Amino acid sequence: MLGSSDRNVFVLSTTVFLLDTLVSSWYMVLPLYLEDLGAGILEVGFCYTLINVAWYGLQFPGGLLSDRIGRKSLIVLSTLTFILCYGVLSLASTWLVATLAITFFWIFSGLESPSIKSMIAESVATPRRPKAFATYSFLMNLGWAVGPLMGALLVPLYGFQMLFYLGIIISVICFVARLLLLREPPRRTTESESIFVPKLNRNLAYFIAGCSMFGFASGLFSPVMAPYAEKVLKLSLVEIELMTSVAQFAASFASILGGIFVGKVGGKRGLATSFICSGLSVAIWIFSSSFIVATALMAFFSVFFYAFYEVAYKTVISSLTVPRNRATIFGVTAVMIGLFAAAGSTTGSFLWELYTPIVPFLLTAVLTFPSAVILLRAKNGDSL
Repeated sequence: MLGSSDRNVFVLSTTVFLLDTLVSSWYMVLPLYLEDLGAGILEVGFCYTLINVAWYGLQFPGGLLSDRIGRKSLIVLSTLTFILCYGVLSLASTWLVATLAITFFWIFSGLESPSIKSMIAESVATPRRPKAFATYSFLMNLGWAVGPLMGALLVPLYGFQMLFYLGIIISVICFVARLLLLREPPRRTTESESIFVPKLNRNLAYFIAGCSMFGFASGLFSPVMAPYAEKVLKLSLVEIELMTSVAQFAASFASILGGIFVGKVGGKRGLATSFICSGLSVAIWIFSSSFIVATALMAFFSVFFYAFYEVAYKTVISSLTVPRNRATIFGVTAVMIGLFAAAGSTTGSFLWELYTPIVPFLLTAVLTFPSAVILLRAKNGDSL
């Protein structure tokens, strides 16, 4: 039988798997959905800008609230709001209404994010954190792998509305599970954790700067990846969903390897590796000559962009913080990354319109190198 600490990791991981399965069934082809409702590339970029602001910008107040009122309350409340968001999406008939509902969805996703990460960090002993985050990332990425398969099957037959109806059902199930099964973890500051406090500001500054530049770089291609796959690579919606699914399956299983890798080389080096490898792979992906090549390159990209990044990012912040301020630091960091990612989304859309579709992707690859260099200025690994 699971103890309360292991149960927290299990409940959060499994419910995130269910929720992310639904999200990824429509999110990976969101630009195509918005275009069906009348949006152009600039409007799609505007939507992604709002998503980035909502997702990242609300993590700071989410972290502050979490450190004051506890982790579970925000997690449960946010899950409840997902039901309303899917209800509005199921009725949306214009891109603006859909954008507002999606933005509202990501606002509460952002609010709960620091609580989820902090609850996992505080539910296990420090040596077990990479493994706990790897388990969480495995199921999260598995959800993002299964979801596109669901979208590829259901969207051509029933449209996007069927996915939103299922979203309502899954959100209700996850709300009940989180309400009844999660337990607020104890938040104790140990002597070994306290030594990080004097060095926190300088190391965190390098960390935030490197991640923020990478956030801008990743924001450049986010709103134009699906349109590029459709218009330039000539992939169908089903092929785009299948490509995404295969890539996320690769990322899901790579999360376990990511946990091992980060445990050996440290979060900082693991994160720098994810920056450079994901940037290079997305730059090569744009020259794909077939669906199979595009899928293979997307899988390589996802291994580093999702699996290695997620494990390393959360491990580094957990090592930089103590329980009393962990969620707040998660939130502050996310806000800075999000502001740059939002700027990147808008910039990427304009670059598409003003120059050629490949420019946002190539600029992404270039920017990952200074991102890694800045990050590596932080002092040695996880023993900061």
